[in-house]
Amino acid sequence: MYENNNILAGKRVLMLFPPFFPHFYGEKWRKSESIFPPLGLLYIATPLVKAGYSVKIIDLQVDCLSKQQYFEHIKNSDFVLISCFTFAIDNILKIIHDIKSTNTKAKIICGGPYCNETKKHIENADYTLFGEADQVIANVLQLISENESLTGIPGLCYEENGRRTQNSGILIPENLDDVDPPLFDLVENKNYGYVYGIRLKNLYPLITTRGCPFSCKFCTFQNVKYRERSVENVTDEIKLRVDSGAKYLVICDDNFLLNRHRVFSIFDYIIKNKLKIKIIIQGRIDILDYELCKKMKQANVIMLIFGIENVNQDVLNYYNKKTDVEKIRKAIEIINSFGILTTSGIIIGSPIEDYAHFKNIIEFFKTVPQDFINVNILRYQYPSPLWIKANAEGLINDDEKFVYANEKLSKFSFEELLAIQRKIIRSFFNNPKRIIRLIYKLSRHFGPVIIVKLIIIYTSKSIYRPPQDFHKASGKHQVSNENSNPEQNQFY
Repeated sequence: MYENNNILAGKRVLMLFPPFFPHFYGEKWRKSESIFPPLGLLYIATPLVKAGYSVKIIDLQVDCLSKQQYFEHIKNSDFVLISCFTFAIDNILKIIHDIKSTNTKAKIICGGPYCNETKKHIENADYTLFGEADQVIANVLQLISENESLTGIPGLCYEENGRRTQNSGILIPENLDDVDPPLFDLVENKNYGYVYGIRLKNLYPLITTRGCPFSCKFCTFQNVKYRERSVENVTDEIKLRVDSGAKYLVICDDNFLLNRHRVFSIFDYIIKNKLKIKIIIQGRIDILDYELCKKMKQANVIMLIFGIENVNQDVLNYYNKKTDVEKIRKAIEIINSFGILTTSGIIIGSPIEDYAHFKNIIEFFKTVPQDFINVNILRYQYPSPLWIKANAEGLINDDEKFVYANEKLSKFSFEELLAIQRKIIRSFFNNPKRIIRLIYKLSRHFGPVIIVKLIIIYTSKSIYRPPQDFHKASGKHQVSNENSNPEQNQFY
């Protein structure tokens, strides 16, 4: 472990990943399924460890703490770094209150998607960092400790002499090869790797790109420059994870498949070196063809996760997805022919959808050999183009940074959309051909024991759970949880 509990005061860093349920500790705390640890926090923690700081990561999604343990961690910290998300902002503000009332000397530094999306300083935090802080975080803590000027840190917001100061610029590492790979030793005893209640042990996540060149209207991730790690840099980390005992590797950036030559080179490295690892990847499905799927199979890719968002062409056009339904159908059929598991996310509740659209979704998946599905209700989240348009039309108030589709924003109420969501999910999974195909594919990738687990998740009905059943939402409509997304694992 890299943590050193005997380190001198002034060097103790507590990093918090917020809960999406309302209770942080004690008997009412609820665990959330997490497939992998918060990568963003780990990217921030690594340079701090190298700089001599004692780093403790508490993931309030998976760490079950007593009230005493929770406050003890706060008391024994000089810096508290918090990863901020729109749908957890109320909890984050409560955590900051707990810190202020427990340890007045601790400096609170906030960052993450909410900060980058809203460009707002977090209330009562001492500092808010905008952008990607991997390469400057150690310097920031040193300057704070030495009471030195912070004016040279781009994108830093802080209080100085009773006035709030926000430095110009934003933190964006241009060369991702200069960023140190995350130290997973910091979370080695935590309970990650769960998918539909099934745990995949020795699973490691990997990010090979940052930013996005696309402009989907529902996405908050707008105008962030797309950057890639080099092939050598990526394969070096893959070797590092395999040497550390990894059995599964999740390549969790949305655009991994975008650069075809780069993807083939990475897969060729895995094939040439006969690495004994199973790979799960994300990517745009319209990029796939027979040769790419063949290469994926040779590199032991067992699952592809993709966001098709809808199977009605007019809705795809409305979202600015820049793809078409037949490409989606053909790609899924090709992937299935190689025995690779597939799971996609779709979105319902756009202003142009009616019952005919939902019926078409159900009919489409009756004939398409996809294995798993996530059906999401459209969420309007600042600063997505959809949110900005709805706000300009007076359909969303300025303070409503996160709103699910409802009768003002679509042709259906939120409750009606919940019912439609459940109907699509049940129709998808209550398909005999799909069940038989799932049993065949899962047993090949995971062995016959997985069949028992599949029966359990069907009989327990956990396979029918909608995405918002995993994280609490802080939108206009309160549901039990919010959709899990690799963006949630970013501190920067």
